[in-house]
Amino acid sequence: MTPRTLFEKVWSAHEVVAETPDTPAVLYVDLHLTHEVTSPQAFSMLRSRGLSVRRLDRTFATMDHSTPTESAQIFGGKPIRLVSAAKQVAQLEANCAEFGVELLKLQDDRRGIVHIIGPELGLTQPGRTIVCGDSHTSTHGAFGALAFGIGTTEVGHVLATQCLLQRKPKTFAVHVEGAFRPGVTAKDLILAIIREVGVSGGTGHVFEYRGSTIRALSMEERMTVCNMSIEAGARAGMVAPDETTFAYLRGRPRAPQGADWDRALERWRGLVTDPGARFDREVTIDAARLQPMITYGTNPGMSIGVGDAIPARDGDPVHAKALEYMGLQPGRPLLGQPVQVVFLGSCTNGRLTDLRAAAELLKGRKVADGVHFLVVPGSQQVKREAEAEGLDRVFVEAGADWRESGCSMCLGMNGDTVAAGAYCVSTSNRNFEGRQGTGARTLLASPITAAAAAVIGFTVVISTTPIWLRDFDLYRWRDRFKRDGLTATLRLELREMLTPRVSLREPFRWPTEDGEARDPERIKELVEWEIVLSTDHVHSSLRDLPRDERWDAALPELLSDVSALLRDALDLMRELGSAEDRNDLS
Repeated sequence: MTPRTLFEKVWSAHEVVAETPDTPAVLYVDLHLTHEVTSPQAFSMLRSRGLSVRRLDRTFATMDHSTPTESAQIFGGKPIRLVSAAKQVAQLEANCAEFGVELLKLQDDRRGIVHIIGPELGLTQPGRTIVCGDSHTSTHGAFGALAFGIGTTEVGHVLATQCLLQRKPKTFAVHVEGAFRPGVTAKDLILAIIREVGVSGGTGHVFEYRGSTIRALSMEERMTVCNMSIEAGARAGMVAPDETTFAYLRGRPRAPQGADWDRALERWRGLVTDPGARFDREVTIDAARLQPMITYGTNPGMSIGVGDAIPARDGDPVHAKALEYMGLQPGRPLLGQPVQVVFLGSCTNGRLTDLRAAAELLKGRKVADGVHFLVVPGSQQVKREAEAEGLDRVFVEAGADWRESGCSMCLGMNGDTVAAGAYCVSTSNRNFEGRQGTGARTLLASPITAAAAAVIGFTVVISTTPIWLRDFDLYRWRDRFKRDGLTATLRLELREMLTPRVSLREPFRWPTEDGEARDPERIKELVEWEIVLSTDHVHSSLRDLPRDERWDAALPELLSDVSALLRDALDLMRELGSAEDRNDLS
C-alpha cells in the first residue's frame, strides 16, 4: 500500500464521491459547528426550500461573536447594548428552536467561543471532518481532525445534506525542531511560521505540523498553532494525535466512554503519517532560534522579534500602506512603542493556560496609567476555572477589566472595540485595518508580551529570559523609562543586573584590544561602554573572565540575558557617541 499522510487518511475516509477534472469531491462532514453570525442566511435558505437539518446529532450551535462580555448584559437583566448584536443573538435562538438544533444559549454555563467549547466538551475528536462558518475552524486540527472554515452558502449546504463540495488540497509539512528559549510561546512560533511561509504561502494546502517541538506542546499550545494556519493561506492545519491528545479528551462529556473509548483509541492511534509518505511542500523551522514576536503591519505575516527593527521594503506599496496606517516608520524598532489597550482573549489565546501565563507576570503589579487591559476568557468553563484558581483577583487587583466569555475585541462585533489611532497589543489572530475598530492599530503578540505591555504601558521584551520575569523590577523600569528614556534605562539595568550574577575571583584581567588590565571595581563602567561597542565584544569579554563552578553554570543564561538586552538596546542608542560610533551600531 502506498504510504499516506495524516490528511490523506482522513480525507479518503470521508470522500463520498471522488473529484474529477470537472467536478469537486463530495466530502462527508462529521461535525458542523454554528454560531450567530454566519448562520441566519443558511437557515433562511432551509426555510425557503422547505428543508430540514439533515443530521441534528452532528450539528451544534453556540453564541460567541456578537455576545456582550459585560456581566450585567448577560446575567443582570440589562439589555444587550448593541442593537445588531441583540438581533443576531435572538435570531439564532429562534432558528435553533425552529429546526431543533442544540444551542448553548447566552446564560448557559457551557457557552463560549466555538473553537474553545468544541474541544472542552469533547466534540472535537481525531479523524473527524469539522466545519464551521468561521475562518479559525482550523483550531480543531490540533486533535488530528480535518477542520476548516466555510462560507454562509456552504453552511446551508451542510445543514441540508451533511456534505460539502470540495477540491482536494495539497499537503504541506511544517517541521519544527528544537526547544523554545525562555519566554517564547506557541503564539511566537505560529507568527514566525507565517512570516516564513507568507500569508499566501499555504494557499491550496493543508499544513501538518510535525517534529519534536510540536510533540512537546500541550493541547492548548497546539490549538494556538493550528488556529492561525489560515493566516498563512492554508485550508487547514493538523497535528497527529498522540498520548497528549488522548489524555486531554479522556472523560470529556461528548468524548466516547467505556468500550467505545477503547475502540476509538485503537482507531485514533492509526492517524499518523506513514513512513515514506510524500508531502507536496515542506519547510523546517528551528524553534531554538525563535524569539518573542510582535506584528507591526496589517497582516499577521508582518511580524518581527519584539526588539528588532521594522523592515524597509522599498517599492512595496502594500508594506508602505500598512506602515502609514499603523503610524510606524521602517528602520525603527517597536520596542518602547506606547500602547493604550491590551486585549487578552480570543480563540487563539483565551484558554486557561494563557490566562495563567499573563497572571503570573501581573501578580503584585499594576496596569500602567492610561492603559485599558481587557481580559476575556474563551469560555464560561475557562472563566470558572480561572476564578477557582484566583486568577480573576490577580487581574482585577492589578486594574484589568475581567469579563464574561466571548470573541469580544478580537473583531469588535459586540461593541468591545479599540478607538481610532489607538495601539492595542492583542493576543488574537488578525491585525487587518479596522479589525478591532475603525482606525484601530493592532499589534499581535503572546499573552506574556501582552501582559508586560499592560504593566509598562509600552511594548517590551520582558519575556526573553527567566531573569527578566523573576527579578526585574517592572515599576522601576517604567518610572525610569518615563524619566530618562529607554536608552539610559537599558544601560543602567544591564549594569545593575549583570554584575551580581557572577562570582568573580580577584585579581582578574578584563581583556581589551590594547591588552590593558582592568580592576573589578570598573566592571560596571566597562560593561556600560561595551553596550555601545558590539554584542560580540561583550560575549568575548565575558567568556575570558576567570571561571568557577558557579560561573560555568550561569554563563549560558547570562549570555542569553546580555544578548537579549543588547538586541533591544543597539537600535535605540543611535543618539549616543560620535557619528563614527553610530555608524558602527547601524
